[in-house]
Amino acid sequence: MHKRQPRLAKIKERILQGQRVIQKLSICLGMGLSLAAFSICQTMPGVCAPKSNADRAQALGARAREEGKQHRTHDLAIKHINEAIALDPKSGWLYFVKAGIEHEQEDEEEALSDVERAIKLGSTAGATLSLKASILNALGRAEEALKVSQQAMKLDSNPSYKHAYYDILMHLGRWTQLDKEVSVDLEKAPQDWKARSARVKASKFLKNWPKVVVDITYLIDHSVNRSVLSQVYAFHDRGTAYLNLKRYDKAEADLKAAIFASGSIRWHI
Repeated sequence: MHKRQPRLAKIKERILQGQRVIQKLSICLGMGLSLAAFSICQTMPGVCAPKSNADRAQALGARAREEGKQHRTHDLAIKHINEAIALDPKSGWLYFVKAGIEHEQEDEEEALSDVERAIKLGSTAGATLSLKASILNALGRAEEALKVSQQAMKLDSNPSYKHAYYDILMHLGRWTQLDKEVSVDLEKAPQDWKARSARVKASKFLKNWPKVVVDITYLIDHSVNRSVLSQVYAFHDRGTAYLNLKRYDKAEADLKAAIFASGSIRWHI
């Protein structure tokens, strides 16, 4: 019994020594982390600075913008964008984001009000004007939309602004103008499938069947849109064009392809 006591004492002493070493290491580690944090704050003060209302608003706005792209999260997007605006009510960009979400929800009157507020607050980039044009077009104010869309395109050559402009020309029924302008654009960017699809619509209305065949063949050959429903429309429209050109063998082949594709739609729903 007496022999075991010194042994136990030594074990306890070693345990205490270990605890003291761990304690010292923890202190050193904490000091090291503190010094590292201090160094970062000295070299990059923005990292350590507390987030301002504007910073938090921008983060919420970016989150709302992403949520607004999906129908199931629209309500959440509106909630977050309203919270962002409450934090930074003078941000034109936040009102631009809100208008975009409302436009996606087809709440066009509210969207127009918010996009105009965005412009008043200084958000006058091409994206804001193009959005306003799309909203005006949705409200049936196509002539106004056309002018605003042209202003947007002068500020920026973003293809999406041009695509919105095509939609307005379609709404106005200016098929000849649409055909001419899209043809010029396709010479510069033949891979622009939205432009090519717009020309298909213009060519169908103008009964320019050879051009319909050329453009739809391009879209099919380049597998631009792989959805089954798009394939049905593509083969149907090209088959109709061939029918009007009295190329009955090709018309029959395309219309059969459309029927075959339509039979598989139920597997994709």
